[in-house]
Amino acid sequence: MIITIQCECGKQLELQPTTVGNHAYFTNQSQGKFRTDVDVEIDQTVYLDNTVVNELAETEDNTRISEILEDQIINMVSTDSSLNELRITCSNCGEYITLTSF
Repeated sequence: MIITIQCECGKQLELQPTTVGNHAYFTNQSQGKFRTDVDVEIDQTVYLDNTVVNELAETEDNTRISEILEDQIINMVSTDSSLNELRITCSNCGEYITLTSF
């Protein structure tokens, strides 16, 4: 698959996969022709398991508290991110297109 970005002013950029898995790279200032801006929403939620809460409540030793948190932190934090919109702007004339509703 190839994606072509073409502005009304004549600037054009063709995105072709360059690696296994069909990944095409588009840097923020791709070849000086177009730039991208993104609106990303990141939600983080901390889940405290009752076992962890009980362990924390039972100890007063700061070293032990640090150990418990270090061991369990990956299981306690959940991160969700979503791309809300992607704007591609022509570096030549400033015309843009915003892609939404992913």
